Amino acid sequence: MKHLILATLIILSCSITWAADFDKGLAAYGAGDYDTALAEWKPLAEQGYVDAQHNLGVIYAQVIGDAKEAVKWYTLAAEQGNAEAQYNLGLMYAKGQGVIQDNIYAHMWWNIAEANGYERAKYNNDIFVKRMLPEDISNAGYLTSICIENNYKNCWLKDKMHRRFNFVGFCSAKWGETFRELVARNGLYCNNFLGVPFAGKQQGSYTNGKKDCLSG
Repeated sequence: MKHLILATLIILSCSITWAADFDKGLAAYGAGDYDTALAEWKPLAEQGYVDAQHNLGVIYAQVIGDAKEAVKWYTLAAEQGNAEAQYNLGLMYAKGQGVIQDNIYAHMWWNIAEANGYERAKYNNDIFVKRMLPEDISNAGYLTSICIENNYKNCWLKDKMHRRFNFVGFCSAKWGETFRELVARNGLYCNNFLGVPFAGKQQGSYTNGKKDCLSG
């Protein structure tokens, strides 16, 4: 039985501007001095240096054990187009670490990492799709195209994703809520349970006296 490839290690490359500080963090990390590595990389990450952001994600995920903080830094790096961070973010969604477990988002981020040339993502996708429903694979593919079009930012909030469901009327969803969570909280009857987050008020319809959110 094939298993998913786990998270990538730290990135070794660095830009000339921040090379000295980045290399100090790299040397510290290699020596097991994670506090110093964190101290060197965090200011760079906060200034938007993508490799430092990814490496912070690795430290928080693999050393400190703070999955939510790891997701924060992986997301920032992924939104800048870093393929390793996109791959690792997919892993966090696949395993439900620091985020609600979501196969659609795992597949989406691996699709994006693969499109950016990261071979490990293809390997994981080949395994992962066998565990997914056809409609989940389809929606992951749709979200992939939206995410790439939106330069990897706010991939789950795009209006096009909302319109895809062709709702009529109104269903009230909380910020970042998945479709399954919307159903459970409102006691809705729905014919297609998708793990796609919603924000704001979404359209819905009424069938046989029940609020019925149908995907179109």
